[in-house]
Amino acid sequence: MQFDRLRTPMRYLKHTLGKLSCENTLSEYESWWEGQGRRISQAIDRAGTPWLCMFDKLDQRQDEIVFPQEYRRMLLKGYQAGVIRRVFDEPSLHSSYLLGYVTSFYDPGLYCPYTVSLGTAIALEKYGTEELKARFLAAMLRQDETVWQGATWMTEVKGGSDLGAAVETIAKPVGDRWLLTGEKYFCSNLGAELAVVAARPESAPRNVRGLALFLVPRFREDGSLNYFIRRIKDKVATRSVPTGKWS
Repeated sequence: MQFDRLRTPMRYLKHTLGKLSCENTLSEYESWWEGQGRRISQAIDRAGTPWLCMFDKLDQRQDEIVFPQEYRRMLLKGYQAGVIRRVFDEPSLHSSYLLGYVTSFYDPGLYCPYTVSLGTAIALEKYGTEELKARFLAAMLRQDETVWQGATWMTEVKGGSDLGAAVETIAKPVGDRWLLTGEKYFCSNLGAELAVVAARPESAPRNVRGLALFLVPRFREDGSLNYFIRRIKDKVATRSVPTGKWS
């Protein structure tokens, strides 16, 4: 009986935490999931997962991640509710995590784009130059269909818990930029406009202290691809987030 009374995420959160921040937003968000999102999530999981369109009609490399329209609609709901923006407008992560809890109740895979976008935005705000923040951060804090997404790509084919030993991607300074050469093996949220990528500067020690993080835009300033997507991985879970190989 107790379980039945608390079966919705909002009821459980209010029972456990009492007063909630952004309660009205959370209620509207949960209502959307109950009314529309749950069915969209089920359809995406069964037959509508994202796929890779590697070439355009002129046989030019484009590496576009193609999403069903309903997936994009479902994805945007969290950004519109402020899952990223609220972290920068409020004194804590509390509201963002509450929105994440509600998201995960209905579609755990969908929370992955939000968490890696948040990791990208926070790293950019904390460590980025003023020039980089002016260029990229505002786009990540939008709450409409033009919002930019982020990703955090570390894992390579060696895998393992020792990131310092597994990363083979090399970073070489070229003018005021860096050239990264290598492959990332498990890249979630493929198609994000920005990614935080681990690489080893030339001559750096082969341990975790020899690694550095680089902000890698999806496209160069001239509109050309900044990296290539090799494939999207087939998965038995979290199918609502595209994961693949990058080079």
